[in-house]
Amino acid sequence: KARCRYEREWHGCYLGNYDLQPPEVNAHPAKAGWGLAFRIIEHLEELGLLYPGRKVLDPMAGTGRFLIAAGAKGYETIAVELEPKFIGFLEQSKSYASKRLGRPLSMEIVQGDARNLAQLLQEQGLVCVSSPPYGNPRDTTEEYDDKYDLRHPPGVRWGRESFRGRYGSANGQIGQERDGTYLEAMLAVYQELAKVADVLVVTTKNPTRRGSLRNLALDTILLLRMSEWEIHCYHRAILFEELEQAHLFDDTVKRVVGRMSFFKRLSWAKGNVVADHEDILVAVRRC
Repeated sequence: KARCRYEREWHGCYLGNYDLQPPEVNAHPAKAGWGLAFRIIEHLEELGLLYPGRKVLDPMAGTGRFLIAAGAKGYETIAVELEPKFIGFLEQSKSYASKRLGRPLSMEIVQGDARNLAQLLQEQGLVCVSSPPYGNPRDTTEEYDDKYDLRHPPGVRWGRESFRGRYGSANGQIGQERDGTYLEAMLAVYQELAKVADVLVVTTKNPTRRGSLRNLALDTILLLRMSEWEIHCYHRAILFEELEQAHLFDDTVKRVVGRMSFFKRLSWAKGNVVADHEDILVAVRRC
């Protein structure tokens, strides 16, 4: 397999907008940036991992931005989503994008749990692009504190942390995982993906935990290696840059340029460390 020759850091992935979804889908708690969605699809094409005739899957589709980006470039797509509310978002988005593009968007929508993909889907050899569900910040300035349940799956050591999220109320919703743990649930998803996909792109963003960043990308790499995947390449989509600017009386003030959420900005203003990028992991299934 050809190694990635392209830049490690991606800039400008959060600039601009695309009128391909109705405004009501903005109720989803964590939407991929449009520029990032198209950049991932284009990078898979650059790598020769995505080409005409291949189908693109998102097993936790949410509002389907990755799939709409792929569909806009002519690919057939499959959206798997557990939450009924987001199934409605997907149907609305499919209809809206079809009208905006002037042609039917080829998107199959399947309601079900990503931990049962092999039962839900007949296809194999799919190209998967997904952003695992993120919890919303609590009503404090602590960015994503207690966002993930990071207790380790059997045989792997991780720290013990609790997870809270608001991703819907459907039974089995990973974003509301209580009986199991977040990493155990995602391990099951990646194992199922290895049964139906040959290529997998995962985007993650490191949460702030007790004043430091949790390396969720490293956790995800470990899970992928346990699930018949090997990392092909890695990139960082830069959310914002921190700049120092001269101020009156020779002092300097810090400011940020780029995409920073309201809660993250509050946390940053208090001196807390916050993630300045999203991690993009491109993996291929081991033969």
